[in-house]
Amino acid sequence: MVLGMFATSRRVLVSVVVLGAVLAPAMPAQASSPAPTPIGRGDLRPLRPKLPPGPSTLASYTLLAPVSVSPSQLVARAVLKPGTTCPVLATTKKVGTQTITRNYPMVERTVGPKARTAFATVKVCSAAIPAGITSASVGGRTVPAAIPANVNRIGIMADTGCRVEPGRIQDCAKAWPLAQISARLAAQKPQVILDPGDYYYRESACPTTDWAKCGANPPVTPVAGMPFKDSSNGWMTDAINPMSAMFPVAPIAFLRGNHEACDRAGNGFFLFLDPRPTTASTCEPVAVGAHPVPASPAVTDTWAFAFSVAPGRRLKVAMVDSAYGTDDKVTNWVPTQNKAYKQAAAVTTKQAGWESWLMTHRPIFGRQAGNGFAPNFTPWVSNDQAAASRNLLGNYQMILSSHIHLMQAVQIKGQPPNLVVGNGGTMLDANTTYPIPSFGPLAKNTGQPIDPQYPPYPKASSMWTKVAFGFGIATAAASKNSWNFSMQGPGGNVFGTCALVNPTGTAPNLGCK
Repeated sequence: MVLGMFATSRRVLVSVVVLGAVLAPAMPAQASSPAPTPIGRGDLRPLRPKLPPGPSTLASYTLLAPVSVSPSQLVARAVLKPGTTCPVLATTKKVGTQTITRNYPMVERTVGPKARTAFATVKVCSAAIPAGITSASVGGRTVPAAIPANVNRIGIMADTGCRVEPGRIQDCAKAWPLAQISARLAAQKPQVILDPGDYYYRESACPTTDWAKCGANPPVTPVAGMPFKDSSNGWMTDAINPMSAMFPVAPIAFLRGNHEACDRAGNGFFLFLDPRPTTASTCEPVAVGAHPVPASPAVTDTWAFAFSVAPGRRLKVAMVDSAYGTDDKVTNWVPTQNKAYKQAAAVTTKQAGWESWLMTHRPIFGRQAGNGFAPNFTPWVSNDQAAASRNLLGNYQMILSSHIHLMQAVQIKGQPPNLVVGNGGTMLDANTTYPIPSFGPLAKNTGQPIDPQYPPYPKASSMWTKVAFGFGIATAAASKNSWNFSMQGPGGNVFGTCALVNPTGTAPNLGCK
């Protein structure tokens, strides 16, 4: 579907998930406004339901959403067996000594008509969660009903699917830890979870000789005749089921990765995980000659959500779609991508009492393996993003990304640090050394600019890299603008700690060890 400049990155990214629930679509970004976003209040971690889930309900979960979609910033999503009726969103609300119960109808979400054959094995339903709700359930499953009054514990994971493609077959039965990571993350009781993308990696038919590795019998394969690689069976296997342990624990912000481009797994992303009500058919194929092709690549509108961290302290997270682009050069995709970073700058702020994070799948500052000898080689990835976001990063205390399959923290003087969490389950990158390059992003191996329009950034002042499966837990520190990160493996072992410190609000620093 994409021409060279639009081609999804040569890197394959992984997404992070746990065990069996489903997500919702996202809505267009809001215009600019630094004013505080309304925040829903209540217990984010309700007790598990006492009644068994309905037999037709495959998964239920809560998505973080823009306030323009839901005043509570939450959307409930349900995945059902086909041929069933959408359930209701059952809620309770305490008013004084009274408990008020109310049911809200859920609305079906569908991919476009040309893609429906590939998604015929599920029915997806969605509803905005009203503000002020105390508890909620869908199809007999408890879902997070509100954002807590103060959020000071955040789960982070990404790049989670199990890779199945020619020449690279991950052992999905024995060497794919997504379900374990999801369960371990859920046990840490995060109040919200952030996932910067790449959920779907089963992009080819599994050779019969590798069926034992591919984790399903018969393995999931792309649906014949479809100009994309995903399907509802594939999404349930690669994401929804293994992520399900997280679903009753916390609302999740899912961002599209390059694996969710329209010619790969975009249909499923917008059906299951995007919270906006009008996006489910974003990747509907269009007819060209005798064969349909995926819709033209597009950057979906930037959106944001916000919550209180502590009295006088709030955090806003801007969600920038970077599914398209290139890693090792600057292309004419940059002007299109630049609009998304301008939207993000408009919905965030440096206002006193506010902190802002930028979440985008492709790192703006990230180092891949290898040093290279060719003059045009650069170990810095996502140079399109570094160019498109230039001079638009001043609002942020931190950038959160994935895309490269490891955990990494990169600090460049004068810029917000980039934390990379691409180790959520997909096949990891090379377990080698990752020294600081002698030149910064947007430079070739020779130190010369990749593109004369975009001067290189300075050399990184610090870089920490760990190639290991796992996830992160961010805990608010006592001082404003500061957070502590615990990097943990699937078994709960801590393999790294980081401290984000920004005492003046203008010079964030992320140190890891």
